[in-house]
Amino acid sequence: MKMLSDAHMHLDRCEPEQLRQFVEEARKKGVAATVAASMNVESSVETIAIGNSFDIIYPAVGIHPWNATNVDQKLYNELRELASHKGVVAISEIGLDFARNAAAHDVQEQAFA
Repeated sequence: MKMLSDAHMHLDRCEPEQLRQFVEEARKKGVAATVAASMNVESSVETIAIGNSFDIIYPAVGIHPWNATNVDQKLYNELRELASHKGVVAISEIGLDFARNAAAHDVQEQAFA
């Protein structure tokens, strides 16, 4: 029996009915687990709630490099607290992403460090 998983999805923008349908369809197709990535603190909070609602969704918290313009110690502390929630399996959307220049390279590099 094959088991499928997805390591990177953004589910925090879905309506509740869309999520329910997604999980139902995923199970039918053999998906046993998916990691739901987050883009910022707000989406991290939402992703944790989604993970608490569906047993195949595992939340990851983080700040996307494009959102790295206001990273400070307070934000790092918020992320640490969010990462400690039950079910959180990863820190997501970290690193460098210069595809759209949404945050300057040096800002992204400082936030990543």
